[in-house]
Amino acid sequence: NGENVEQDCVPAFKEFGLLELRNATGGFSSEYIVSESGEKAPNVVYKGKLDNNRWVAVKRFSKQSWPDPQQFA
Repeated sequence: NGENVEQDCVPAFKEFGLLELRNATGGFSSEYIVSESGEKAPNVVYKGKLDNNRWVAVKRFSKQSWPDPQQFA
């Protein structure tokens, strides 16, 4: 059925290390920022490309805007 096809397209959850994310985003370069407010956003979103050529979005939280851990449960 169509539901199984959709699930097959979703990659498995993976936790990335800081070095891998830094490499994917050009060292968190301003050229990779996709947030509407740019560097002024409380939490900046970057585009990145992993070593396997998969594109990712990386949200870098500021200390002042750290999310509630329950958002990730």
